[in-house]
Amino acid sequence: MGSAYGVNQYFFFPSRKTFLINEKGILVHIFDEVNL
Repeated sequence: MGSAYGVNQYFFFPSRKTFLINEKGILVHIFDEVNL
């Protein structure tokens, strides 16, 4: 599922991208290079 958003990792929490997903599971925004 992650590969559909340009991420080649098995888990949906890649190291350099942060996804905002609403309560319905809809992808609403992608942050690139987020500094936590």
